[in-house]
Amino acid sequence: NPKPQTPSKENLDVKLLPESRKYFKTNQEHLLHNPGHLKPHLVYDTIKDIPFDRLKAAGFKYLIFDKDNTLTDHHDPIVRSDLLPSLDAAISVFGDDKVWVFSNNRQSAMDHHVSMLNHSHYHKKPICDGQLVDDLKIEGRQTIIVGDRLMTDMCLGHRLNGLSIYVRPWNTDTEQRNIAVSRCLENFVWRSMMKCELSRHDNATVNDLANQSRAN
Repeated sequence: NPKPQTPSKENLDVKLLPESRKYFKTNQEHLLHNPGHLKPHLVYDTIKDIPFDRLKAAGFKYLIFDKDNTLTDHHDPIVRSDLLPSLDAAISVFGDDKVWVFSNNRQSAMDHHVSMLNHSHYHKKPICDGQLVDDLKIEGRQTIIVGDRLMTDMCLGHRLNGLSIYVRPWNTDTEQRNIAVSRCLENFVWRSMMKCELSRHDNATVNDLANQSRAN
């Protein structure tokens, strides 16, 4: 299969540029006032390690996955074969109508029956929290966000007052430059300045799982 191509500068929709500037400004201001929102509550290598059944039993009802480097390779619509059973198990635990995939990439698509949120209807993560609550009829505190980005996925979980689960990206070589720069910055802040500290949650099961991961 040919490698996905990064859109050329000429192909960018210039009408999106003011929206992008507004997004970055809003997100930067939020993180300046809430730097702890970069911190995950839980960290796993991949979704295969997440105990979805325990989290459902602990009171969480809704699940939103990031796509690239969480379920698929960057720009690839196919769920990684070794992650597919875990995705299907999560859907089985939470229900088809309570699991979604949401990517900040407007061109994202999934070759899977899981519900893919249409980015054109929402602000980018993490500032889409209010829209998600209104449109999906979810309770923020009962929502899990799973992803590989601190500034977007983990921050969204905090803005929802829900649960932020970080999974480690496995291939960042084909990411656009702006994503690579943002990832470098957020990793520096969390790893070097925050010493990979996890955010404490008020759910006892989450804190038990966090303590187990620290012990390992």
